[in-house]
Amino acid sequence: MKIEVCYQKNKAAIRVNFERKKIESRATLALKTGKFNPVHPMHILLALETIKNGWADQVVLLPKNSGPGKPFLPPFEERLDALQKVASLFSPWLLVSRGKERGSNKEAVGWVKREFNSQGLVWIASDSGKSSRRILEKLRAGFSLEEALAEVTSPSIAKYLYFYYEEDEFVTRLKEANNPHFQLVLMPLQYHPLRFLHSSLVRAGKANCSFALTSEGVEMLVASEILAR
Repeated sequence: MKIEVCYQKNKAAIRVNFERKKIESRATLALKTGKFNPVHPMHILLALETIKNGWADQVVLLPKNSGPGKPFLPPFEERLDALQKVASLFSPWLLVSRGKERGSNKEAVGWVKREFNSQGLVWIASDSGKSSRRILEKLRAGFSLEEALAEVTSPSIAKYLYFYYEEDEFVTRLKEANNPHFQLVLMPLQYHPLRFLHSSLVRAGKANCSFALTSEGVEMLVASEILAR
């Protein structure tokens, strides 16, 4: 798998070239959860980097359910359909789970393991994720690293991949602890101009994203003023 990013003023073209091949039934799976409201290239790049570097054979994308506590989310089926269309472009590398009655991270892991008959999962997280912010809040409140991690870790998860752009308090503490369950991954420089790309910008019309099938893979396009920073 080869990923190239070309920038021109406020535009980015991300070209992903890969071979479509059969995946063995005992493949190692990784899990990326999120609202995907809507799905954008950085969601996909985290998944592809996981596969490209050999941490998993396939990545399962799991959208969070709508509910009373999330009235701002569009209907679940609408987000699921959009996510499935994008994931299908990257077949067989990306999979999508409906995540029936998905609640906590523990429930999400259990559901995906049953759905795909997987013994262990790799969890994909990033420095912009909600769980990462919760851990930092606990650390700053005086909790130990072990206490802070207890809220998000699970024995059902074989490894946590934590993607980050620059070292912060959380990364420093993880390096000091040398926790074998955490794999710290510094994001490649080619993605740094895209680090501020979030779904909220797309919803607000401040970033336009598209996905297109090519003869060698997929091309993702991003147009936004954030790229000119």
